[in-house]
Amino acid sequence: MIDLSGFGLLRPWFVLALPVVLLLGFLAARRVSALGGWTRIVEPRLLDAMAKRGGVVAGRGRRNLVLAALGLLIALALVGPALERPATESFRNLDGTVVVFDLSKSVAEAKGFEAARTAAQEALEASGTRQAALVVFAGEAFIASPFTSDHAALARTIFGLDGTTVPVAGSRPTQALDLALEMLQGAGIVAGDILLVSDGGTFGEGTRAAAARIAEAGFRIDTLYTQSAIGRDGNPGELAALAGLSGGVAGDVSDLAPVIAALADDSARRIGASDFRALAWVDLGPLLLLIAAIPALMLFRRTA
Repeated sequence: MIDLSGFGLLRPWFVLALPVVLLLGFLAARRVSALGGWTRIVEPRLLDAMAKRGGVVAGRGRRNLVLAALGLLIALALVGPALERPATESFRNLDGTVVVFDLSKSVAEAKGFEAARTAAQEALEASGTRQAALVVFAGEAFIASPFTSDHAALARTIFGLDGTTVPVAGSRPTQALDLALEMLQGAGIVAGDILLVSDGGTFGEGTRAAAARIAEAGFRIDTLYTQSAIGRDGNPGELAALAGLSGGVAGDVSDLAPVIAALADDSARRIGASDFRALAWVDLGPLLLLIAAIPALMLFRRTA
């Protein structure tokens, strides 16, 4: 497509057909009053004699001119001239969910890791039209997916997580929570949830301080406890404490109902203008084809 400040060509490659059609039209115009190929195969004296007897009527070439006009209009229609409409407003849901997934060794090597991924996907589906993002952490925290409304693509990303996704060993949940808060604020989210999927290991004062910052910003933390490979029970109490500090809900990967209800509670109640605008173009090609039907109909006229 070629944009010419409000006027565009949707299929510019067909411009190459215009010179060909114009050349054919020029040749047709030169043959308007000629006898066509008869002058090459009939002797001039014979043609003169036949003309004197009224046996030769020179063609007027109208059909050729009509064909040339028809071809020109069709070629122009194929080029796709278009007019740009004013930018169309688009909107986005101002509710958002950030899934924070623990990929430390104690979680990634546990027997319940597959159940944790499945639980995160199911909770994501429950968030409806909310925007969603994904943060993963072990020894460092990373953004695995920015905010998107394509939950199916994000679910595939979650399905691909494993113990090698984050190459740095360790567990830094505080850094992950701070990163999730930064994403929520940077995206202009009005009401947001952070869904923390973890075994609660290595949590402490720093993590609770991060939860307090999240609550102060007007967001909440919902937690899903998953089985730990280190120790027998992990630390579900610490996850419940984080959820309580921010007004969130604590759950378990084997019982998602409370968390799913919390994520689905306020979905799609707040919308705002999106940074993206839909550009609409009015294709004038069909109109040109309709106009081309006029000379096309003239080709069916009966002539004496």
